Amino acid sequence: MDMGLQSGKERRMKLWLRSSGAPRSQSHLTTRVAGTHGYLAPEYALYGQLTEKTDVYSFGIVILEIMTGKKAIDTSGSSEVVLITDWVWKLIKVGKAEKVLDECLVENGVNPKGIMVRFLMVGVLCAHVMVALRPTIADALRMLEGDIDVPALLDRPLGNTFTALEIY
Repeated sequence: MDMGLQSGKERRMKLWLRSSGAPRSQSHLTTRVAGTHGYLAPEYALYGQLTEKTDVYSFGIVILEIMTGKKAIDTSGSSEVVLITDWVWKLIKVGKAEKVLDECLVENGVNPKGIMVRFLMVGVLCAHVMVALRPTIADALRMLEGDIDVPALLDRPLGNTFTALEIY
């Protein structure tokens, strides 16, 4: 294709590929899903769809791990694999958000529980199975800093949209 007929974005991409030394026969794109189980957004793990909120999901998982002291996927149970998102969600929905907080974070009153619960709620929102309900990373940071309110948690979709069996 003549460089004059291409869009600016296409020209920049071709110039970048040439300058990066990538052979023209190799693509810079891949259809192979790669990542660590438990941190992959459902839409990426199941369908290979990358969105601007795919990384927000992983960020939410990291927040949940920090706030709970638990791993993203718990395989220590008998035969059941438990996702941190499912475990935290169930306890929050029955009003036990403080029960999931890592004791190290709240012992001796060093960290106010209200702030810790806010962080937990932001983690849950970021790791929502529905892309449209996740905040942007900028909004997530503003929520963590207390600059904007954390919205109420909406219900998750019915059924097993993304289960541990599908990723393990």
